Amino acid sequence: MPYMSVAAIDAAVDHVAATFPALARAIVLPERSVEGRIVKALRIAGGSGAGSVPDNRTGVLFVGGIHARELVNPETLVEFALRLCTARAGNTGLSFGP
Repeated sequence: MPYMSVAAIDAAVDHVAATFPALARAIVLPERSVEGRIVKALRIAGGSGAGSVPDNRTGVLFVGGIHARELVNPETLVEFALRLCTARAGNTGLSFGP
């Protein structure tokens, strides 16, 4: 299966943010890629909204698409973000594997 294009990944990030506005927010990062492209991030917060997380909360950063031979690609991270938001919105858990 071929990798998603940059446009498809950007659309997926926007889709997660639009589908779960109380949990996720798409952020444009201040630096551009080496090709001059805009770089987006997705902030997911389970408190009172994606934009109102207190500074003293511990967070986790997942990074993908940095290197051609990396183990975790952007498609995996977008799918994980979608599953995480779906589970939070539905008040269910996440389960992977048998």
